[in-house]
Amino acid sequence: MTRPAEAPATGRLAAMLDDLAGIGRTERGRYSRFAWTATDLELREWFVAQAAARGLDVTVDRAGNQWAWWGDPDTEGPGVVSGSHLDSAPHGGALDGPLGVLSAFITIDVLRDCGMVPAAPLGVVNFTGTLGARFGLPCVGSRVLTGAATPSVSFA
Repeated sequence: MTRPAEAPATGRLAAMLDDLAGIGRTERGRYSRFAWTATDLELREWFVAQAAARGLDVTVDRAGNQWAWWGDPDTEGPGVVSGSHLDSAPHGGALDGPLGVLSAFITIDVLRDCGMVPAAPLGVVNFTGTLGARFGLPCVGSRVLTGAATPSVSFA
């Protein structure tokens, strides 16, 4: 029995997972990738590098959410965004959060490979502090984005 050729997106996903494999990995093979730590900084730098490799413009909003744009939502109108978060629950799995970010980058790759030019800007987002592992307040980045919290929210 022959195996079908590996899809290019599958190879890209494996490569990105390899890039992330050592970041925040515990001795037991789980992940503790908490927001606002040195590990988080490494993940955020990884996000910027992935965006740069694709020629995407990165912005950071007042909540610390990272946005990588194919196109300019400020001049080309509202965009379409996909993504997730890179932080994890204590002792979480390798794909706990990152799969959504990886999938969004791969989607842009596949669309470009197909020669597609989007009618609206496309974005990849990395939401900050989604799982609340450090301070007990989940979804900080999306709460600030939607107005459910302010950047000066008290954690006490």
